[in-house]
Amino acid sequence: MSIESELSKSLLHFFKPKGMNGGALSNNPSFSSFFVVFIIFLILLLIKAFIVQIAYNAVMPSILYSLDVKNKSSFEEIKTNFRNITFIESLLLVILFNLLFNKT
Repeated sequence: MSIESELSKSLLHFFKPKGMNGGALSNNPSFSSFFVVFIIFLILLLIKAFIVQIAYNAVMPSILYSLDVKNKSSFEEIKTNFRNITFIESLLLVILFNLLFNKT
């Protein structure tokens, strides 16, 4: 064997990705990879729900004020009667829109 072939074999062994068998994935992917993907998905879902809650509670009173043409209520009156959505409600809204508009 030449030095180049031994060097190439050792480099290939060093840079070979874990869980790969040739060009295909191994039959038993680790549980930790599924767990990490699930945790990342859950964190992203919670961040989306928090953003929806903050945005809805900040913008919706202004939208309701601009749509109130019949009663001519003041902005302060609309703002006092407006009920903010909770985190659970915003989480349900995010799940609903993800299910309705998912492109997969």
